[in-house]
Amino acid sequence: MMNPYLFTLIAFEILTVGIIDFRTRKISNWWHLINLILMAVLVFAIPARYQLELVHLHYPIGIFALGFLLFKIKPGGTRIMGGGDAKYLTMLYLLIPTDLHEVFTIKLLYVVLLVGSILLITSLVKSWRKVLQSICEKSLKLEGILGTKFPFAPLIMMAWIWMGIDIYIH
Repeated sequence: MMNPYLFTLIAFEILTVGIIDFRTRKISNWWHLINLILMAVLVFAIPARYQLELVHLHYPIGIFALGFLLFKIKPGGTRIMGGGDAKYLTMLYLLIPTDLHEVFTIKLLYVVLLVGSILLITSLVKSWRKVLQSICEKSLKLEGILGTKFPFAPLIMMAWIWMGIDIYIH
């Protein structure tokens, strides 16, 4: 189990970053530096949970690679994931104890799939004429149909809260 005070501190950070991301659609590089410094502090403060071992870096490295891939893909001219989102999520994984990496990843995937599906269906319904026209013309024109980039940090917060409910209430 994760220390409840640390869980709350990270939740407060994610909430702050989520609000900023929602308003500005940008995540400052300062948050990456803050997480790196916090990770260094945790290695010395709680060495039983935070160690500088390669096994602790598997998920952060995987998340960074996936985030970079999603950053490079631009269907309809809009990136799937912003660079700041990918970097922030990578650095956030450094603060999550290794035994919770998989749990958090699964929660995050479910949240992204749910919210992404809702936004996709909403965009398709709003643009049904363009979709129908695109189907009739046998051309897949995504521009103007899929909508715009949405902030990712609030989804991270939703997954974090869900994980917290599973850890502390169930």
